[in-house]
Amino acid sequence: RHFAGVSLDLGTFFDRLDGNVFFINQIADGITDRRAVGGELRYFDPNTSVFSLVDYDILFQQLNIALLNGTYVFEDRTTINMALDYRNSPILTTTNAIQGQGVTSLDALRDIFTEGELRDLAADRTAKSKSVTVGASRPLNTVYQVSADFTASDLSSTNASGGVEAFEGTGVEYFYSAQLIGSGVIKDRDLAVIGFRYSDLSTSDRFTVDLNTRYPVTRSFRVNPRLRGDYRTNKNDDGTRVSVQPSIRLDYIWDRDLSFEVDLGGQWNRDKQAGITDDSLDLFAIVGYRFDF
Repeated sequence: RHFAGVSLDLGTFFDRLDGNVFFINQIADGITDRRAVGGELRYFDPNTSVFSLVDYDILFQQLNIALLNGTYVFEDRTTINMALDYRNSPILTTTNAIQGQGVTSLDALRDIFTEGELRDLAADRTAKSKSVTVGASRPLNTVYQVSADFTASDLSSTNASGGVEAFEGTGVEYFYSAQLIGSGVIKDRDLAVIGFRYSDLSTSDRFTVDLNTRYPVTRSFRVNPRLRGDYRTNKNDDGTRVSVQPSIRLDYIWDRDLSFEVDLGGQWNRDKQAGITDDSLDLFAIVGYRFDF
């Protein structure tokens, strides 16, 4: 798969507005995979920032992405933000036709389907995702701030075709969250976050509490303990799940280019359904390094 594209930067206009326009053409196995035009537009001033993006596929004649993000900061440092997001999920390409076909490339389907039929299959495998988010944050003092946000999202169904069954959409799902964030609670550069989240999903209700901290032991060594708890109740039956996930992350900065990371943790689950209880425990350990050059 390969692609070629061109973009043109525009602005800055009026010291506050800039953007770009672009064209992209992508080929997969000798078949046009994606051909799209679009652009970005950005507005910024001392209190306001707005970002928008549009991506339109001229091959499928469908809107791939329409995105609008905006933030406004008041004089007392209260911040409000909004995000509107519409997109194909996944991004529409002819390669989407291979989903459910038991193959890994378009080339394997060329003897079975015409190019036009492959594009029809690709469109049938591609859902529409829509979401809106509104949120706000406000500092309480020099150490603590609070934030909250609300999201509504919807993932559409897909069509049955080519021997692949239809996918049922989620319907509109709702997410509510709030956080208390502390910075410099014990010493400079530490961080403590207490978060609460409620998810009203199509198949369940989920409640989440998340405790996340970061403590700089030295300038080079940081410790990041975290504890997350979830409680889920199913809407279609009497099933419930309790989940507890403790973890700790250790970061050591060797120099400005090299750092080492260690993640240790686990997840305990208790599932109950039809009077039957099932407990499970998973443990993990990850060791790695990061090198910037």
